[in-house]
Amino acid sequence: MRHQIFLSLGTNLGQRQHNLEQAIAGLQQIMVVTAVSALYETAPWGLIEQPSFYNACLSGETEYPPQELLTFIKIWK
Repeated sequence: MRHQIFLSLGTNLGQRQHNLEQAIAGLQQIMVVTAVSALYETAPWGLIEQPSFYNACLSGETEYPPQELLTFIKIWK
């Protein structure tokens, strides 16, 4: 059974665009990515001084059940 999924990605450390590209490449190993949004730069929220975030969303399909997919995604966290 194929599962349709939507993920939000974000990074504010190191080479931000490269980090997102690497995350998407890793996800393509376990799913078919059907769409990726544009990259958005957003200010950090809260009182902690930190760099701005790069964010993107993607949609895709996978054979993995939700719990297995979450286990894989947490490795990238």
